[in-house]
Amino acid sequence: MKSLKKATLLFGVLFIITGLVYPLAVILVSESLFPSQAHGNLIVDNNNTIIGSKLIGQNFTAPQYFQSRP
Repeated sequence: MKSLKKATLLFGVLFIITGLVYPLAVILVSESLFPSQAHGNLIVDNNNTIIGSKLIGQNFTAPQYFQSRP
């Protein structure tokens, strides 16, 4: 019974560290250092409406690319 309590406590501590603390730390660092990339390189029109992403639908004309997205 004593080892079950230790295992449960260890699971809880590791769950909090790896499931909550680390992801929140990564999000905070990425949003503070790379705000545009963290939010997906969004394109905004004159009315501040998001109309797409800079990374989707690029024209690739080099022969090594099969076809680009429309």
